[in-house]
Amino acid sequence: MKKSYLVILIITFCSLSHGQSIRGWGGKVGVNILKEDWNHSFEYYYIGIAKPFPGINAVIFIECQYNPTFLFVVEAAYTKSRINLESNSTIAHPDCSCIFGDWVSKKSSLDISILGKIKSEQNIFSPYLLIGPSISFTLENTTTGYYSLPFNDNRNIYDEISRLRIGIKVGAGTEVEFQTLNLLFEIIFQKEINNLYETDELKISSSSWNFRFGFLL
Repeated sequence: MKKSYLVILIITFCSLSHGQSIRGWGGKVGVNILKEDWNHSFEYYYIGIAKPFPGINAVIFIECQYNPTFLFVVEAAYTKSRINLESNSTIAHPDCSCIFGDWVSKKSSLDISILGKIKSEQNIFSPYLLIGPSISFTLENTTTGYYSLPFNDNRNIYDEISRLRIGIKVGAGTEVEFQTLNLLFEIIFQKEINNLYETDELKISSSSWNFRFGFLL
């Protein structure tokens, strides 16, 4: 499934780029806020807060143009993020009393995406919308502490997290003309389609917000 998705992404890029002019290239940098949702299949008593810490998002991209209104953007993004969980929780399970250990998860990934861009041409400010598929490759995933499940004491869930993820991005922004380049301000929401981790006991999904500033030459 994931390999097929990557092939489709490459074919889509080749099809869209055929016969189209490259409008320009540029870079973006900003803040990444990662969120993880943990869905359990067993009952438990839990007191704790998962705290996402602001990470970084650095992007290089090229932009191709069909016409002044419709374009598409090919991005390669490096993302570094962090999540802390502080808890004093015990799972209520008839055969096992398991503890949520406090942990810190640090991640970095490479993200490739192809985004359709619909732009409204204005004098100085040109607002636009972005939407398209993405595929992410985990480069680093380090964790201190552990999360334990019934019958699996001291098991580190993050050792088994999927390293290849597919998703979709939706966002909005504006271009601002400044001398010989365009400045970009945008906000992007990214939702992973496949779960990071999935068993009968636990499913972990993720999403993120990116607030970015950049330039287009």
